[in-house]
Amino acid sequence: LLLIVLYAFLIALYQRTALLFLRYRNTYFLSEPHFLPVDGFILALLPTIVYFTYLYIDATSHSIILIASLVLFLTIAYVHSLIRSLKSSVPVTPESEILRSALFSDEPINRNDEDLIGRKRFAEALKEHIYNLSFINSFVIALYGRWGEGKTSVLNLLKKEIISEENILVYEFDPWFFGDENAIVGNFYRGLEDLLQENYFIPRGIKKYLTLYPEILIKGFVGISLNFRKKESEDRPMEIKKKIERFVSAMDKRVLVVIDNIDRLQRDEVLAVFRLVKLTSQMKNMVFLLSFDPTRVAETIQDAERDPHDYIEKIVQLPIHLPMTEQRKIDSILLFSYPDAGLRSEIDKLFDQLGIEGKRRKDFDEAFVKMYNSELKQLFSTFRAAKRYMNSIMFRLPFVEREVNLYDFFIVEVLQTFFPSVYADLKNSPWYYVSHWSFEFALSPLSYDENKRREEIRQHLDSLLKDEKEKTIVISLLEDIFPEVKNAVSRNHASYDGLASSYRIEKRIAHPECYMKYLMLDVREGVIPDSEFEDVLKKWNESSDKEADIAATFFDKYKKESKLIDLLQRLKLHAGSLEKETALALINVIYKNCSKFTRAGDMWNTEFDQSEGVIFRILEDNRSV
Repeated sequence: LLLIVLYAFLIALYQRTALLFLRYRNTYFLSEPHFLPVDGFILALLPTIVYFTYLYIDATSHSIILIASLVLFLTIAYVHSLIRSLKSSVPVTPESEILRSALFSDEPINRNDEDLIGRKRFAEALKEHIYNLSFINSFVIALYGRWGEGKTSVLNLLKKEIISEENILVYEFDPWFFGDENAIVGNFYRGLEDLLQENYFIPRGIKKYLTLYPEILIKGFVGISLNFRKKESEDRPMEIKKKIERFVSAMDKRVLVVIDNIDRLQRDEVLAVFRLVKLTSQMKNMVFLLSFDPTRVAETIQDAERDPHDYIEKIVQLPIHLPMTEQRKIDSILLFSYPDAGLRSEIDKLFDQLGIEGKRRKDFDEAFVKMYNSELKQLFSTFRAAKRYMNSIMFRLPFVEREVNLYDFFIVEVLQTFFPSVYADLKNSPWYYVSHWSFEFALSPLSYDENKRREEIRQHLDSLLKDEKEKTIVISLLEDIFPEVKNAVSRNHASYDGLASSYRIEKRIAHPECYMKYLMLDVREGVIPDSEFEDVLKKWNESSDKEADIAATFFDKYKKESKLIDLLQRLKLHAGSLEKETALALINVIYKNCSKFTRAGDMWNTEFDQSEGVIFRILEDNRSV
C-alpha cells in the first residue's frame, strides 16, 4: 500500500517536476543567465559534501581536505562549462546572413555597419558640434526631418559616438511613456536625478529640490494648488531653480538631453515638452537635442492666437535639417545593382533566391525600371518607404511567384503599400478593374453599354481618389495594368478583346482567371495552378515515352480529380507553344482514348468537346504538326 501511495505521489508530481526542469534548462542556457535558487541550493551542498568527506575519508591533515575540496570545486566548474559549451556548439547563423534573409526591420539602426544611406558622417559632425560648444550656458538644438528620413537612426549613431566621451552624459527622455503634462514634467526630473546619482553623490538638499521643482512647474502649467512638503517652497521657485542650477553648473560634464518623436505626441503633450525645455534649458551645462518634423508639429499646435513656427523658433536656438538622402542610394538599395562596385539591389537578391531568371526577369526589368523612373521614384524618397515596400514584396511574392506576372504584382504591391484605400477597392469592387473576358465578370453590376460602363468606372475612380494627393500616380498605375481603367480615363478608346489569350498566358492581373491570385496569394479551389501546369508540360517534353506519360496524366490524375476539363482548356490556350513531338503525342493520346472522354456537362464544355478543341487548336496554331 505504501508503494502504491508513493507511486501515485510521484505520478502526480511528474508533470510539475518536468515543467520545473524545463524552465531551469531554458534559463540556464540564456546568453547571460542569472543566478537561480537551484544554483544556490547546489552551492549550499558543497560545504556539506566537504564535511562528510572529512568524516568518512581517512584524512591525515587539513591540507588533504583542502586539496579534495579544490578538486571537487574544479570538477563541478568543469562540468558546468561543459554543459554550457553544448549551447555554443550549436551552429549559429551569422548576423549578416540573418539580415539578408529576413525582412527589413522598421526599427532605427544602431550600428555603423547598418548605415546604408550614409548617416554616419552627419552623426559624427553633430557630435563634434555638441562636444566643442565653448560655453557652459544651456543650448537647444533641433534635428528636423520628415517621418522615415532617419532622425532616430542619426540619434542612435550619435549616442554611440558619445559613449566614448567622458565629458558628456546622455539623458534620453521619451515622453511617449507618460500620458499627461504632470507625468511628463515629474518623470523628466526623476530621470535627471537618477542620471546624476549614477555619476555623483547628490546632497540631500539637491535631491529635495529636484523633487520640489517639477511640482512648482506643474502648478504653473495647470494652475492648481498642490500640497508641498514645505509650503514656503511654493513662493520661491527661482531660488530652488538656482540651487539646482548651481549643482549642475559645478559638474565637470555636460548633460545632453535627447528627446525624440515629439511629432508623434498630442497637442497638449507637445506643448508640455516645449515648456519643460524652455524652463529647464536655462540651466548651465544642459544641452537639449530635440528631434521632430517641424511641419507636423506646427500643424499639431496650430491655433488662432499664435504662429506655431514663431513659437518653435523661440525655443530652438539651432535648427539642423537632416540632409536629404541621395536618391541614387535608395534606388540602388531597392532596384539598381552595380556589380562592379559590389552592390546588389534587394529585388535582384530576392529574384536570385526564388530562381527567377531569363526572359521573365528581363521583361520585368525593362517594364518596371521604365515605370519607376517616370512615376514611382517620388514615392521612394525615404529609406523607410523602400523598406516597407520590400517587406511586403519579400513576404507575399513567394506565395504566388509562379502564378502572377511579376510586373503587375510589383505594381499591385505599390498600391497596397502607399495607397491602401485603392488596394482595398481592388478586393471589394473587382468589376471596375477586371476586363469582361469571362461569364463570371460579365455579371458585374456595371452597364453592358460600353460608354455607360466607362462613365461608371470614371465616376467611381473620381470618388475613390478625391482626397488622394498622388492621384496622378495612382491613375497611371491603374491604367498601366487594367485596360478597362485605361479605356475609362483615356479619350482614345480601344478594344482589348483580342488580348484575352495573351493576358492569360502572361498571367496579367486584368484577366479574370488571374485577378484573385494577386489578392488571395493562392489559387482557387478546383483550379490547376499555373506552376503545376508548367511542370506537367516540362515533364512531357522531357519524357522518353510521351504518350504513356500524357495518358497517365489525363486519366490517372486529372480525370480522377475532376480537373480534366481545366487541363484541356489550358492546353488549348498554350497549343501554339507545344513542342512538335509533344503535340503529336498529345493528338495520338486523345485519338486513341476518345471513348474515355465523357460527353456529360455544359454544352461545348464537356471533356469530349474540349479534347476535340485541343486537336483543332494544335493544328491551327502549329502548322508544322
